[in-house]
Amino acid sequence: MKKQRGFTLVELLVVIAIIGLLASIVLVSLNNARNKAKISQARANVRNFGIALEMYYDDYGTCPCPMHCFDGSCDPWSCLAGALQSYLSSFPSTDPWGLRWRYHCHPGGGYSGECTCFFTSGPNKSIEAWPWGTCTFSGDDIGWCQGQPGYLGY
Repeated sequence: MKKQRGFTLVELLVVIAIIGLLASIVLVSLNNARNKAKISQARANVRNFGIALEMYYDDYGTCPCPMHCFDGSCDPWSCLAGALQSYLSSFPSTDPWGLRWRYHCHPGGGYSGECTCFFTSGPNKSIEAWPWGTCTFSGDDIGWCQGQPGYLGY
């Protein structure tokens, strides 16, 4: 009888299946790490922007660029970049997920008085329920409100 050389088809298929399983586990871990890095980047950006807004408020007694851009339909960045250029050396015009930053400011009055918020809708890219006049976030939104950092969901 001849001695067989090499591997059988079943053995090769088992090895290929194991390699495929290990590759999928590595890709899922890599994707999770990438998403966590974006969340950390968003938190750092929001923190820096919040500090700049507080310094502006200390100097001028009001928030810069009164507007309501909480739904992402308008672009507050051109006004904010000019108002805060002496407080921030640079700041990205979009969040880590490629969406516009969201900004809300109403100086004085309203339900809760002065309220300034700056935030991103987070990894799910949709704004959660955001009650009018409360300056609060929910879900996976990452943001800052005047006087109270709001890193909710993480």
